[in-house]
Amino acid sequence: MTETSSPSRSDTTTRIWVLIVEDDQSHRQVLSDLVLGEGYHPMACGSAAEALRVIDTRPFVVAILDQRLPDVSGTDLLQKLRQRGKDLRVIIHTGYGSFESARDAVNFNAFAYVEKLSNPEQLISQLHRAVQDHTAEALRRSESELTSVMEHAPDVICRLDRHGIIEFINHGEPGAESEQVVGSPAEDWIDPSQRLAFRRALESVLMTGRAQAIEIQSTNSGRWYSCHLGPIRENDRSESIIFIAHEITDRKAAEITLRRHQEELEQRVHQRTAELRQRESQERWFHEKLTCLSLVSNRLTSSSTVTELCRNAVELGCQAMDLDRMRICLYDPGDNRLRGTWGIDEQGRLRDESSYAQPLPDEQRQGVPGHCCIEHDVELTDPAGQPVGRGSRCTFWMFEGDHLFGRIFADNLLTGNLLTDNHCELLSLYAGTLAHLIRRIRAEARASRHHEALSRVSRLATLGEMATGFAHELNQPLSAIVNFIQGTIRRVNSGRLDQAELNQVLARTADQALRAGKIIQRLRGFVRPQEAGGEAVNLQQAIHDSLGLLEGQLAQAGVRTRVSCPDPAPSIRGDTIQIEQVLINLILNAIDAMDRTELAHRLLTIRVLIQGDHVHVRLTDRGCGLPPQTTPIFEPFISTKPNGMGMGLSISRSIIQAHRGELFAKPSPSGGAEFICVLPIVENKDKTDADERPG
Repeated sequence: MTETSSPSRSDTTTRIWVLIVEDDQSHRQVLSDLVLGEGYHPMACGSAAEALRVIDTRPFVVAILDQRLPDVSGTDLLQKLRQRGKDLRVIIHTGYGSFESARDAVNFNAFAYVEKLSNPEQLISQLHRAVQDHTAEALRRSESELTSVMEHAPDVICRLDRHGIIEFINHGEPGAESEQVVGSPAEDWIDPSQRLAFRRALESVLMTGRAQAIEIQSTNSGRWYSCHLGPIRENDRSESIIFIAHEITDRKAAEITLRRHQEELEQRVHQRTAELRQRESQERWFHEKLTCLSLVSNRLTSSSTVTELCRNAVELGCQAMDLDRMRICLYDPGDNRLRGTWGIDEQGRLRDESSYAQPLPDEQRQGVPGHCCIEHDVELTDPAGQPVGRGSRCTFWMFEGDHLFGRIFADNLLTGNLLTDNHCELLSLYAGTLAHLIRRIRAEARASRHHEALSRVSRLATLGEMATGFAHELNQPLSAIVNFIQGTIRRVNSGRLDQAELNQVLARTADQALRAGKIIQRLRGFVRPQEAGGEAVNLQQAIHDSLGLLEGQLAQAGVRTRVSCPDPAPSIRGDTIQIEQVLINLILNAIDAMDRTELAHRLLTIRVLIQGDHVHVRLTDRGCGLPPQTTPIFEPFISTKPNGMGMGLSISRSIIQAHRGELFAKPSPSGGAEFICVLPIVENKDKTDADERPG
């Protein structure tokens, strides 16, 4: 086999390859020189077998086949190429022309049939014609694909001449079909106020050759488009323009709405500023309080419970807005029962009455959602409803839909200062922030409960997989207890048991009972509902406990374990049971993956590595490895096990991400799979605080 490169085309990326199959070496060289001289790239073979070996190594366009080859005929080779699905132009080149060989060549769709004794110009002509035919077919396919893309493209694509006349459009708008649009000026379909900008963009593209971008509105449909105008060059000159329009009606409507809202907001600010200029001192006070309120709102975002939020809100809100007293009341949206109050009383003390529920009187259920009401010279009361004086009071009603879920009161009982509309506006902003934070905290609590319920279901499902192992573990101490008791009964019946032997037997029986109790205790701890945890979790202890829970499964499957952990062992902040749940899921998966591994090679390696301020827990098995990359193993309900639910890895990743970490998998260099948990390490101060926290 010989391959020759064309000097004139050696640096090009697109080559036209010609396969030459000729058993005569001198003819092979002549044909190679001939093809090379025409600017193509020949590869010459001496037999059909050699040609079939190299046919897939190059993108051959033309094949010149000798009719008489040492192994098969040229037409037989042509048939085999067609059977392989090779779409190349085949020229049968023979010195023994016959009617039968010409007929076979035609039947097998040969491109040309050329006799060797004829003028080589005929072969050259057929070669060029074959290349041109291939090029034309490739161009037709390209045009067909381009037409399909244009027809199905969501954007409007046009070709404009130098005067802006539409020469081609892939599809029009509703009510303006392509036939109506082609031949008309593009600006006829553009809003009159934007036509000048369009003409300038058109002229700029033609003069500079650089693309332009504009936004226009259609006069036909009123839709907005983001348009790109680019030059189409012919003979190094921009003769026409490609015009691509992407619909942005929704975005434009949003921008217009936003602009209108901005204008309205600016108008309100201007009006407020004009009013506050008359009261310079009030203006300074108002902006100072807005700044304070923003800082307070930022501090409140760290509250984790509604009680903590409301306690902080009344204390910080009074200081930020110069209020004497503030009170927050929250209600049950279902029956309007008062669920708790938090406030600063007339003595300046924080009152927290969140542990009782009382009905809300009918006359207090009236209010306008999102409206702050200010009252002057009204009777003010203490939390028990007893009158304590008169003054001004602001009230804000918090609704969710049509349901009242809270109110905020503020008054000036202690100082007697008059409450103004500025106080109402500040209180409205503050109440809006509180309502948002309350809804967020409740939503997070619901999500946390849902996640814990899902995790517990997963642990119960995992428990089903662990049942055989636990049965094996419990069987040993229970069998020992039965044996001890039966032996004791026999010796008592025979009269050969003294007190010392009885004490020894009872002690050994108690040890086995305690062993069984510890196994059950570990099991109950794994499946019981967990409160949201935030303690420091010792990873070495969590790995030890997880392996202890799966001791029976590991022994039954013949899987050995190897654990390496730095000293001292790193800790993370989170929920111990959830971390153990992730470890157990990954260990069980490793046991299942090594089901077909030879018993002597079943090894699970768990390594704990510290990298910067994160700890990496790597679980490596010698099992069957990971499924293809197209299988999303961390998505819900995706399982590679015959009876798997497909929730284990999904829940495990959710748990790790809830701990501000990441869980991913990769193939192990030694075979099998490696799952890696990356978690942030607890700082020394955080770890000490968690260790000293009671409970």
